[in-house]
Amino acid sequence: MIDKQQHLTQLINFSKFDSAALYPQVRKIIKQNNQRLEKLIKESSAEDFNLSWDNFYAQLEDWNEELFSDLFDVAGHLKSVCDNSKLRNAYNKCLPHISEYLTAFNQNEEIYHLLKKLRKNKDLDQEQKQCLDNHLRDCRLAGIELPQAQKKKFAKLVAQGSHLAAKFNENVLDSTDKWQELITDKAKLSGIPQAVIDNFKQNAQEEKKKGWLLRLDIPSYLAIMTYADNAQLRERVYCAYSMRASKKHPLYKSYDNSPIISKILAVRNKKAKILGYKNSAEMLMATNMVRQPQKVVKFLKGLTLKVLPTARKEAAELRKYALKHQDDFHPWDLAYFSEKIKQDKLQVDKEKLREYFPLPRVLQGMFTLAEKLFGVSFVEQKSFDTWHKDVRLFKLVRKNASGKSAIGFLYCDLYARQHKNGGAWMNESIVRRRLSNGKLRLPAAYLVCNFRKPTKGKTLLLHDDVLVLFHELGHCLHHLLTRIEQPRIAGINGVPHDMVELPSQLLENWCWDKKFIRIISSHYKTGKPLPPKQLDKILAARNFHSGLAMLRQMEFSLFDILLHSKYGEQDLKNGQLAQQLHDELRYKNNPLPQMEDACFPNSFAHIFAGGYAAGYYAYKWAEVMSADIYSMFEDNGIYHKPTASLLRRNIFESGGLGDALQKFSSVRGRNPDNKAFLRHNAIAVS
Repeated sequence: MIDKQQHLTQLINFSKFDSAALYPQVRKIIKQNNQRLEKLIKESSAEDFNLSWDNFYAQLEDWNEELFSDLFDVAGHLKSVCDNSKLRNAYNKCLPHISEYLTAFNQNEEIYHLLKKLRKNKDLDQEQKQCLDNHLRDCRLAGIELPQAQKKKFAKLVAQGSHLAAKFNENVLDSTDKWQELITDKAKLSGIPQAVIDNFKQNAQEEKKKGWLLRLDIPSYLAIMTYADNAQLRERVYCAYSMRASKKHPLYKSYDNSPIISKILAVRNKKAKILGYKNSAEMLMATNMVRQPQKVVKFLKGLTLKVLPTARKEAAELRKYALKHQDDFHPWDLAYFSEKIKQDKLQVDKEKLREYFPLPRVLQGMFTLAEKLFGVSFVEQKSFDTWHKDVRLFKLVRKNASGKSAIGFLYCDLYARQHKNGGAWMNESIVRRRLSNGKLRLPAAYLVCNFRKPTKGKTLLLHDDVLVLFHELGHCLHHLLTRIEQPRIAGINGVPHDMVELPSQLLENWCWDKKFIRIISSHYKTGKPLPPKQLDKILAARNFHSGLAMLRQMEFSLFDILLHSKYGEQDLKNGQLAQQLHDELRYKNNPLPQMEDACFPNSFAHIFAGGYAAGYYAYKWAEVMSADIYSMFEDNGIYHKPTASLLRRNIFESGGLGDALQKFSSVRGRNPDNKAFLRHNAIAVS
């Protein structure tokens, strides 16, 4: 029987969230927490006080959960999926107070000494010990051991960094929303799939205009760049997208991120110097598996050298093909002619293949995979509180000896819309935690994508969309399957940054398995399976122009790690440093035509506002590990229970507990090997 206990009451009441009340609530809880903290410190410092986990640390977690998980983090989530001026202003008004509170908490010497005293308690279990070790480390990274004057300086820098990151994100979102173009002649949309054109028409109708209204959301942008026969249209859209948040585009002058980038880099460098690091990369990598920037640079440059010959051949093929059809070859021609070559050589029509990946079928197959590997099922909830009508909620249920029990909840917000950040991501809503009253609070996660919503009928996905969906589910399962009960190391928390992408990269592999593709595909009208020839074409296209794609990822990763490790304080005073470095890298290694005024750094939110600073390499680092683990399923079967059991126990359930490399070795039986990664990417091994 399904556990009769209802856990929905533990979830967030989004409809009750009030932007106007956010700031006073945050100030009230901070004041309350500071008063509680002062009292707790006084009590705990008494000679006769028996310091324990329950009477000290558990209370700290209770108070922080009230401020963050149940309030401020909710505001941050809503800001990313349904931004508006009231919410944005309230959120930004709170930021300096949140930053001040966190910094003061982590720099509080009395708490620090009590944490060190508690760490000596012999009654602690392994989870509690790791929590305290991580907390003490984080205090040191927050400047706890600095002289008082340096502490104050560091605190100011932390506050500046939070404000700058928020402003960076806002500029990207606002510039993306700012651009639009009304087309009144449908002939100018030649080549673009009809479903996309229908979306453009709906956009125009929503604004009471006649014609087709183009915007820069990801589905629209990709469709135009890939299919529009109109080269002038492709050029305009490419330029508008590539110059987002840059004053180089006349529409975006008030959203220019160039000075923001310079300030962010300066703040990070100053923080690193205060803490005694050579550069900001060393500081930012202090909790990673790899902590030496030069080791990452070597890894990335080695991969770049391996992939360059393939990428150059692919670029030459593209150029030759394009020049057969027009007089010149431009950056806005790349996706268009790449798709034409794919159709000519492999007869792969991505849009036609959409018909075989209806969202319900893909979700069903994805959830079936999770059930076969990890023994959990997904039960959709019909009535729940939400932030948008398109959101769906699933309860995760696990079988056990006494029947079935809920273990967590998954929110899915899958469609692109205005005032929603672009891209795809996972974030935590609630962290699994054993409360001080003994009850267990179940985890919840957000799975957010920006798929094209149909004007009518079923949602049909590209195979690329399927990969994105599985990637984000990997993150969500990492968070939801955890058996850890301490929030600092439960789910994705406390996991080294260059390990956290392993579960997400891993799940993508099933999307390339012939047997499994049949499970997640069927024609949306007839229900017929994907024809064998079409299936073979999908697999053949896996590494089509993959050299160029990987080279681009190497470019981004090198840009990130070099930007945070190569330059000193004087260099960082150059307001164009980021752009100059990126120009140097793209012109040095990329064999494709480049747009001179492209401003990629200005919208690179991953490293300037998204937590991936000096860590973008983690995608490829984790892909090496995930490919190595997946090769065990290739050898033994895609649902191999012994391998899945090792994976569940050592990676998905263990959160941030234990050494990351040891946990990998517990699954694989050895340290990571890159052979499977190179094979999956069709890179020749010398």
